[in-house]
Amino acid sequence: MWNPLHFAVYNGHLEVVKLFKETFKINIGKTAPSSLAQNEGEAINDQERFIEDKVYLLQMAIVRQKNDMLKYLLDEYSSFWPTNIFQEWFTTIFFRNQFFS
Repeated sequence: MWNPLHFAVYNGHLEVVKLFKETFKINIGKTAPSSLAQNEGEAINDQERFIEDKVYLLQMAIVRQKNDMLKYLLDEYSSFWPTNIFQEWFTTIFFRNQFFS
């Protein structure tokens, strides 16, 4: 279910992520999340129901300790992650320890 953007973020290839954004004009809204599934494990997920998919690239950058990647994603794609998503993300992932278990 990963695409090249996922692999670039996971492996810390900031130059590749920049290439996707700046040269190829990759639309993160079309490549990072999926939409419209019934279950979280399906290839396509409803973003309102499965917040983890919407922030998956950020999670990878955090877990892999790629601070430069995290900063780039937050700076360049800030409109993709509305501020209200972070409150839910911190609540469901960090505070309930669902991601860092």
